[in-house]
Amino acid sequence: GYRLVMIACLMVMIGINQQSVFLMFIASAQIWLLCEDVREGAALSLLLVTGVGAAQLWNAGWGWEAFWNILPWMLVSLVVSLLFGIWIEKVITQSQQRAELIEQLESARDELNEAHHSAGVMAERERMAREIHDTLAQGMTSIVMLAQTAAVELRRGGTDGAAARLAAIEDTARENLAEARALVAAFTP
Repeated sequence: GYRLVMIACLMVMIGINQQSVFLMFIASAQIWLLCEDVREGAALSLLLVTGVGAAQLWNAGWGWEAFWNILPWMLVSLVVSLLFGIWIEKVITQSQQRAELIEQLESARDELNEAHHSAGVMAERERMAREIHDTLAQGMTSIVMLAQTAAVELRRGGTDGAAARLAAIEDTARENLAEARALVAAFTP
C-alpha cells in the first residue's frame, strides 16, 4: 500500500512540477528495499516508470513529440531501476545466507567447546584415578601385606618382628594419609 501511494504522490508532484522527477530514484530504491522478491520489485518498478512517464507527458501536454522525448529516459530509468533492484536483492540474499552460515558456525563452535570440556573432564577423571591407584591403593596394599606378616609373626611368637611390622604399618598409613591430603589439596579449586 505504501509503495502504491508513494507512486501516486510522485505522479502528482511530477504533474505539477517537472523538476520533481529526480525523486523517482528515491522511490525506486524504496520499492526494491521493501519488496519480497524480484518479480514484485520489477512489477512495481514498471508501474513507477509508467506512472512517472504518464505524469511527465501530462505536464508536457500529451503530444507525440513529448512522448518520443520522454520514452528513452523512461526506458533508461527502467533498466537502471531493474539492475539496481536485482543487485539489492542479491546483496540481501547473500547477507541472509551469511547470517545463516554464521549461526551454523556459532552452533558448531559451541558444540566443539562442549566436546572439549567433556574431553577435559574425562581426562581429569582418568588422571585422578591413576593418582589414586598409584599412591593410595599401593599404600593400602603395603599396609595389608605388613599386617598379614605381623599376624604370622605373632602366631609364631615373634613379638619383636610383629612390633616392627606394626610400626611400619603406622608409618605407611601416615604416608598414605599425607598423600591423600595432598591429592585433595591439589584438586581443590
